Amino acid sequence: MPTKASAISYVPTVVQRAFSAHMGTEAQRAEATYAGAAWDHGIHVGDIVVAPVVNVERANWSAAARETLRVDNVTLARSVRSSDGRLVVAGWKATEYHPGCLADRADEVVLAALRLDSALADVPLPDIFPTQMESCRVESDFFDLADLAAWADDPGSVLDAGLNSRAQADESQLVALSLAADAISRLEPIDAPNQVTHADMLATTIFADGAAPTVTDIVPVAHPGGYTAALAIVDSLIAGAATSRIISRFAHVENLHQLVYRALLYRLYIHALHPQSRSNSRSSIVRVARELL
Repeated sequence: MPTKASAISYVPTVVQRAFSAHMGTEAQRAEATYAGAAWDHGIHVGDIVVAPVVNVERANWSAAARETLRVDNVTLARSVRSSDGRLVVAGWKATEYHPGCLADRADEVVLAALRLDSALADVPLPDIFPTQMESCRVESDFFDLADLAAWADDPGSVLDAGLNSRAQADESQLVALSLAADAISRLEPIDAPNQVTHADMLATTIFADGAAPTVTDIVPVAHPGGYTAALAIVDSLIAGAATSRIISRFAHVENLHQLVYRALLYRLYIHALHPQSRSNSRSSIVRVARELL
């Protein structure tokens, strides 16, 4: 188990130099700590969290958006620029640190998601999203493939690329794909324009006593407004942080049931595609899918 003193050593020297103005004193650097899942498992040092990014293009977009976006009754963790003005340095980002923890407060997360989507509705859609299977790095972009498949007219043509990367379909894949077929049978067209939405609201919303919820990042995807909330609902159900009654509490949200089915498909497809899907997550996703279908 790494010690606190070793945490800063995980950060590349070039990144430490780039964001040194925000990393505090030598003593503070020595006390750097691992920030946890809500912060992309980054390093909390001084006033910031530095963390590696998966997709530089989207990380740059998110960081730029969080500099200026304002959301009613929600705190957005602002990005921090390097000494030469960059938002991402050597594959790492920096974000203002806020205290708080992930919590089983599903309704509050969904409310925050609706407010976030309302604010994002005025943000122009960036040209950074894959629109077809060939835009993905087939071997690794399981999340993009799952997202494309969940909204595709022919999800099988998208899924084949990722499924072929696994030698043979196993039982968990077959169960996920069978449940996905049930969900597909319930789909109806959604007459609403795409906008920027957030693909990981539940995992990036933290709470501190007496403070508004803080969203530590935005993982941008292009879907109709309300999708951020729908995915937060599905993820809350999977995590055991809510019951299916949460859907009726937010039934006023336009297209909610259809958006929930799309969000469920997304999670089922990730499970089917990702080679590191775990048995505990499999049972939770299957439980939720059977409950909703």
